[in-house]
Amino acid sequence: MKDKNCGSSVIDNWQKRGPLAMLKYKFTVAPGGGMFDFLTMRAVRARLRASSRFAAWPFMRAWLRDPAAVGAICPSSARLARRIAQQVHLGGEGWVVELGAGTGVITAALLRHGVPADRLVIVERSPGLVRHLRARFPQLRVILGDAEEGCALINGESVAAVISGLPLRSLPAGQVARITQVWSTAPGQQLRVIQFTYALRGSSAWGAAGLTRTGAGWVWGNLPPARVDVFTRPGATAPEGHRRTA
Repeated sequence: MKDKNCGSSVIDNWQKRGPLAMLKYKFTVAPGGGMFDFLTMRAVRARLRASSRFAAWPFMRAWLRDPAAVGAICPSSARLARRIAQQVHLGGEGWVVELGAGTGVITAALLRHGVPADRLVIVERSPGLVRHLRARFPQLRVILGDAEEGCALINGESVAAVISGLPLRSLPAGQVARITQVWSTAPGQQLRVIQFTYALRGSSAWGAAGLTRTGAGWVWGNLPPARVDVFTRPGATAPEGHRRTA
């Protein structure tokens, strides 16, 4: 006798509820083995690939390919993203550049904070994540490139802020030195660099590149807890009416 839970209409209804619902169906409603399980899990994988809103899938693929370049065990939390976005001065002139945008959690927070889409540019080296970002943020300029290329990626134009999600402590020292050097010397009168890190202590490569840390704060609700550092050029001042630290 055919199991009433295995009808095609029932499966379709669970599929419409998303990939996580399909996993729940697999392990609770219709446990077992055989071809049905194979088809069910194939449907789950297809839904994960098709959904640009499901950030865990592109993140996991990038992590499996190069965990050192990703430098995290999961995407940044909304709380961390919000804290980072709050450090960007909306009154500044020039591009707001996000290095290593990943799945776009911080990107979304920057837009909610009020950064205009026509001032925000994303730099990401993973082709898979670039496809994800372009699908999620069609209004933004998303560049497939390496942060080491510096302002050549934006034709040498002025930069107001650099938001770095790069795992500087897990990258080769020479690469880190090149990245921090090219962006710390970017054109822009009030350049501001925001870097988050999971390191409990220690100096930053941005300081070695000639910038001064002007703010720091922990986000304990992130996994793992993260510190948000703000760097500026020595003697720089924030735009009038917007001076805050992490």
